[in-house]
Amino acid sequence: MTSSLDKPRKFLQRRGYNKKTSLAKVESALVVCLDCSGSMGKGSKMTTAWNAFKQELVPNLGSVDLGVLCFPNPEDWVQKFAWRPTPVKLPDLDQLGMPRPAGGTPMLAGLTEARKWLKEHVKRARIILITDGQAGDANNEKIISEAGSWGIPIDCVGIWGQYASRFESYDKEFLEELAEVTGGLFKEVKDIATLNQFIKQLSPAERPMLMAPK
Repeated sequence: MTSSLDKPRKFLQRRGYNKKTSLAKVESALVVCLDCSGSMGKGSKMTTAWNAFKQELVPNLGSVDLGVLCFPNPEDWVQKFAWRPTPVKLPDLDQLGMPRPAGGTPMLAGLTEARKWLKEHVKRARIILITDGQAGDANNEKIISEAGSWGIPIDCVGIWGQYASRFESYDKEFLEELAEVTGGLFKEVKDIATLNQFIKQLSPAERPMLMAPK
C-alpha cells in the first residue's frame, strides 16, 4: 500500500530534489496551512494571501525550510503540498500555480497532516494558519485540545470577508485561543497592507523559530 509520504517523495524527485537532503530530518521548517475552501475565492482573498506569502514570507526564510499545505485536500500531497529546501526560488512556486478555492474547511485535517510531516522530518517547527472560515471537520475545543499537545506554535491569520454563512466567517476568539495555547500569534486582517505586514512579521527573519514537535 502506498503511504502518504510516497506522494511528496515522488513529487520532490520529479522537481529535482535529492531524496536524502529533502526528506531527511532538517533543522527547522515552517509550514503554511492555507485555507483553500470555496469562500477564499470570493473577492481577492486567495490572490492577496498567496501574494503576501510569496512577497513577504519567502524572501525572509533565512535557513528555514518551507512547506505549503492547502486544505480541503491535505491528503493530496502531489497537488497541494510543496516542500522547498532553502533557498526558495519564486519561479518554483509560480510553477505550482495559485491554488483554486473549492470545497469546505477541514481545518483539523490540514493541521494534523502538517504536524505529521513536521514531526517525522523536522527538528524544530512552526505553522502559519491562514483562514477566512471555521472548521467543518471538528469543533473548536477539539482542535485546541489536540493542537495544544503538539509542541508546535500555530500563528493564526484571520482573513477579512464576513459572510452570513457560519462556515464563511472565521471565529476570532477561536483563532486567538488556538494561537495563545500553542504559543503562536494572532492577527485579524482586513486590508492588504496589514496582511503583508503581519506575514512579514511571522517570517523567520523577524520571528525566531521554533519548537520541537511532539
